[in-house]
Amino acid sequence: MIYQTIDRRRVRLLRCGLWAAYVTGGTAVLAGLGVMGAGGLSLGMTASALAAGLLVAHRWMRDEGGVPVLMYHSINDDPDWLPWPSTIISVETFKRHLDVLSTSGFSIIRTRDLLDARQKGTPLPPRPVAVHFDDGYVDTWTAALPLLERHRIPATVFVSLDFIEDGTTPRPTLADVEAGRATPSDLSWHGYLNWAEIDAMTRGGVMDVQPHGVDHGRVETGPEIAEHLSPHNWQRLAWVQWRKIAGSKADWVHWEAPVAVPLGAPVRVNAPALAGPSWLDSGTRESTGAYETRVRRHLALAKETLEARCGRAMEVFCWPENGTSPAARQIAGTLGYRATTAGKGENRASEDPRVISRLGVGDRTIGWRCPKAEALTLYASIRVFHGNYYWFYLLIAAAVARRVHGLVRRQTRTAP
Repeated sequence: MIYQTIDRRRVRLLRCGLWAAYVTGGTAVLAGLGVMGAGGLSLGMTASALAAGLLVAHRWMRDEGGVPVLMYHSINDDPDWLPWPSTIISVETFKRHLDVLSTSGFSIIRTRDLLDARQKGTPLPPRPVAVHFDDGYVDTWTAALPLLERHRIPATVFVSLDFIEDGTTPRPTLADVEAGRATPSDLSWHGYLNWAEIDAMTRGGVMDVQPHGVDHGRVETGPEIAEHLSPHNWQRLAWVQWRKIAGSKADWVHWEAPVAVPLGAPVRVNAPALAGPSWLDSGTRESTGAYETRVRRHLALAKETLEARCGRAMEVFCWPENGTSPAARQIAGTLGYRATTAGKGENRASEDPRVISRLGVGDRTIGWRCPKAEALTLYASIRVFHGNYYWFYLLIAAAVARRVHGLVRRQTRTAP
């Protein structure tokens, strides 16, 4: 079967642009005819033609059939605990999001429900939405899980083997604080899940655990130097340290300085490790066969380790940083993965059912902190993904507000 490989993000933009141009142009035509003193018959015929065109265009703007998969990372009130602040959402914003999911007529489904619907034809409930968490940060346990349990919302967390802590006891959660079993100071907010928490999630039934790979790494892709490690960028470029450290790297968030590669070291051009061949120390490019062997070994280790530990099949592989290739996807299929992430579609029936497209979720969607705006933009994002592209205009307005906020902040910083 031949599946569509269209980038639906471009489709949304194109359709909304054409709709806006049509409405604007039609309004201008009617206004021009009125100014010119056109007769009622001419105005009526023109208006009827424009209305007929609007009915046709309306079908473009209401193309239901997409299945949003929300992608979260960290749920944390410390916006600086990671060097990638765009991946952090406050606890309050996350609560708002769960309220939207619970009260807006959405049907929250599990990832395997989505796979069954797309691969086996199992029907989905109306307005379906799935929820994912990448990277396996400890706040997925501390904050996200108890809030999901409260709303009875299932989710999937993707973990990397080298970023799982060794703890043998689950740590306290927000639910423990509310029940008086722990104090706020007992909660852990910086770091990664430990094996005991992963075991508890596996048994709990709300949060499914699936593989995010082994080392979440990047590889050099050429001899060109892109930048040098400095006190300002070494944390953002943490992969440079990770690739020199065998085994667990889960404590890297507590490092105060580079531990394996010194400041001043050159950083060559690079890409996600599973996306393609690497540049070797010998000054040559990794062969296609060696690249595919590396990918196969990586995906197999992640699958086998988690299956042995969790006692259930690992069915979905989440590509770190969305870095993949057609060869890598094919290898995942031969290893028994039912699907992998990093799609650019909307999880429609016409798309490859082995590819999951996701919707990244952020915070401060208008720049300023506004809980109502966070709820509204999440709702709009979900409805756009479903196929109601009228909501896209609200997202454009939010993006404009965010840009204005950025300009205001920059001017404030540079003001004398």
